[in-house]
Amino acid sequence: MELFTIGRISVRCSIFCLLFILIAVAFNSLLTFFLITLALTLHEVCHTFVAVRLGVEVSAIEIQPFGFVARLRTKNIPCSDELYISAAGPLFSLLSGLCAVAIMQLTSFESKVLWDFALISISLGVINLLPALPLDGGRMLAAIIERVSSYRTALLITAWIGIIIAVIAIIAGVYILLFYSVNVTLLIMGLFLLFAAIKEIKLSRTAKISEMFRRSNALKSGHSLRINQLVLHRGVYAIDALKMLNSNSYNVFVVLDDSMQKLGEFGENELLRSLASLGNEITVGDIAKRAKNSG
Repeated sequence: MELFTIGRISVRCSIFCLLFILIAVAFNSLLTFFLITLALTLHEVCHTFVAVRLGVEVSAIEIQPFGFVARLRTKNIPCSDELYISAAGPLFSLLSGLCAVAIMQLTSFESKVLWDFALISISLGVINLLPALPLDGGRMLAAIIERVSSYRTALLITAWIGIIIAVIAIIAGVYILLFYSVNVTLLIMGLFLLFAAIKEIKLSRTAKISEMFRRSNALKSGHSLRINQLVLHRGVYAIDALKMLNSNSYNVFVVLDDSMQKLGEFGENELLRSLASLGNEITVGDIAKRAKNSG
């Protein structure tokens, strides 16, 4: 439900907010609900602040039952920017929690509310540093791996780490539920991470195309990339050329005819546009001729 807009940013509210407030009131946990919401909101605002500073557009801010969630208009963010944006939230959560503890230690000021806020913030920071997608730690690890490998490899590694962490959390959650107390928090978190990891593995199938968009956005953001030049015969299918892309470079195709004479050349963006408009049967020779004629 949209409440209002600030410039190009839409401010929305989830209908589940009211339900969670009523539940909190019923269980006399309104203060805890408020502290969790505050910690999560500060966490998300820090993500948003860093994203905006790096030139990433925010399309909407959603008021969810447990805080504010920023929806980014810019997709396929360069890995270096992704690292900074992902790290901002958990680092701020840890810092705010430790500052709350320091205030109480240095001033001898005792406050249950401040202790609870510190515990919630530190827990939020630590959990989000777990190297599992879609947590911030998983995004940070993926951004680091992508610097030395491909986007698809980064997704698969972090997704499988996420599955391992999810299975451990589910086993521990079931054990606690059976032998200690009726607490399903760890079990729910494990199931959430498991489904999220499976989703990331499915998304890795289209990683080649995502990598191209990320490289394009990196160049538009002022980053530099090495050029990877590939020389191909005109009869090579464009869909096969797509598999030859170097993940960490901008790819340029030089196409030769049967006499090994240069027929033309084009960039990876032209390859993607041609595949999208003309289908998988098009050859690199066809794309080179189209690029030459249009030029």
